[in-house]
Amino acid sequence: MATINQRKLADGRIRYWVKWRLGGTRTGAPQSEPFDTHADAHTFRLHVEAAGHQWPENWIRRQGWAPGWVPGHGWVKTDADDEPEAEPVLFADYARDLVDSMTGIAERTRADYHRDLDIHLIPRFGKVNLRDPAQLTPKDVRTWINHLRTGVPDPTAPHRTSTPGRGRKKEPGWLRKPLSPKSIHNLHGLLFTVCEAAVREDPPLRPSNPASRTRLPRVDDGEGDHDMCFLTREEFTLLRDSMAEDVRDMVEVFVRTGMRYSELTALQVRDITLTSAIGPDGQPLTLGHLDVRRAWKRCPDNTFRLGAPKTRSSRRRIPLSPRTIDLLRPRLEGKGPEEFVFTTDRGSW
Repeated sequence: MATINQRKLADGRIRYWVKWRLGGTRTGAPQSEPFDTHADAHTFRLHVEAAGHQWPENWIRRQGWAPGWVPGHGWVKTDADDEPEAEPVLFADYARDLVDSMTGIAERTRADYHRDLDIHLIPRFGKVNLRDPAQLTPKDVRTWINHLRTGVPDPTAPHRTSTPGRGRKKEPGWLRKPLSPKSIHNLHGLLFTVCEAAVREDPPLRPSNPASRTRLPRVDDGEGDHDMCFLTREEFTLLRDSMAEDVRDMVEVFVRTGMRYSELTALQVRDITLTSAIGPDGQPLTLGHLDVRRAWKRCPDNTFRLGAPKTRSSRRRIPLSPRTIDLLRPRLEGKGPEEFVFTTDRGSW
């Protein structure tokens, strides 16, 4: 049987110890549990004996009964059980709000993100509760990537053209065409950003990012892409001479400087510097350079505004060859510093 022993502590308090052997036999392993009051010790001793001299069910050593467990009654509801479940956070709502609150991006980029959400991500993940890891798993992300890569054929239109011209293959009809590896990388990056933001919330909405470590199609696999084509001088001359006269000089400056089209058409008179000098042969010559300071940016409403070039390194100085200077000089005459170098016949950029 179990016994109760008492000990006097150094501070004068009395400690009560319930002692017994497992199974109630002499060879059973000795067990003990301390209590501050004799009443508690007596009650525990009765439970030990009722359990066949084993540890009572749901008793935690040195702590007491497990929270929510009442001997003789079983489990009862605790305050934690009464706490309401956290409100679900739908992917569609969270993703749209995240894009709206992003900093450091152009408004056109924000509009592109919303477009990609509406077309590719929300139809697939819009109703997912981000709080539930089981609703968006790495396997779900991989399945989505494969779906983007293979496309959705149109069963009612197996071929886009029933009688293709000579040398043309029959093209399949699509409800949604397969996307290029580059497009898939961009869409996966947006999904990753949304899920990573959910992980970094305080407190976190998710324990981990299901879009991390996803193996994506190689961008340089060559499928559906064409090699770059560089024109020879003769080919470019043929192309330039086939254009309208009022744009031939602009196209040649375009080629000679290597500027982006959005930079070339944003070029202003003040960006070009021409200086006179004396050449090695003693003859006067003109030196010059242009500074790339701005470019046209497309706005969400498809209008354009002047802004910084595409990247930080795009702000650059380009030396001008004599032929390029000859092409630019007539475009500078009679214009103010902030007027555009290349304009239409009506004076627009």
